[in-house]
Amino acid sequence: MFWPDDRRQEFEQADREFVEILVAYRQEEARRAQLGEPAMKDRPRVLAIAERRLKRLQDERRVAFARPRQIAVTCRYTGAGLLIAFVLLSLRTRLAGRLPAGQPQAAPVDSQ
Repeated sequence: MFWPDDRRQEFEQADREFVEILVAYRQEEARRAQLGEPAMKDRPRVLAIAERRLKRLQDERRVAFARPRQIAVTCRYTGAGLLIAFVLLSLRTRLAGRLPAGQPQAAPVDSQ
């Protein structure tokens, strides 16, 4: 793919960090609910930062992985277009040598 390995590693690390932070947040919510304490008013800032970073990397990854798909689709349709053009060209040249219906055949030329 068109995504460097260091960017792939950065994405995987950001994904792991986000999951760890999210799990810790959910556990804290569950602990507070179990103890009857009030829920947190806002999501932790670190969770929002990790989520933004992960979303940015996901967008970069989506763009990087979309490029090969676009190339493949373009090649597929270009190949199909060329195939149709060759078929039409061969039909045209084949039909160009035939005379319309009702026309007499030309007399053979004697080369002596």
